[in-house]
Amino acid sequence: MPPTPRQPRTQANLLAELDLLQLAQALQQQAQRHGGYEGEVFDLMLSIADRLEQHHGWDAEQSDAWLERMGVWEGPAGLVRTPQTLQRLARAGA
Repeated sequence: MPPTPRQPRTQANLLAELDLLQLAQALQQQAQRHGGYEGEVFDLMLSIADRLEQHHGWDAEQSDAWLERMGVWEGPAGLVRTPQTLQRLARAGA
């Protein structure tokens, strides 16, 4: 059976999601070495979560739970207070 146009797009979408998750894991390891998510690393993790929601079908609760599992909401409070950060913090109840 020949592949339909949707199959390559789905495979590409899955590969892109995997790339984002691998990047997030590398950022998590960096944050662990440096004592937490701060500044750009924190913002990148939020951007990855947003991308997973907007382009990969994750709902907000799923991405917030993922951020919590990754340890983003723990550690030093040296966070950049962007509108995106404030919205996520409000959703997380922080």
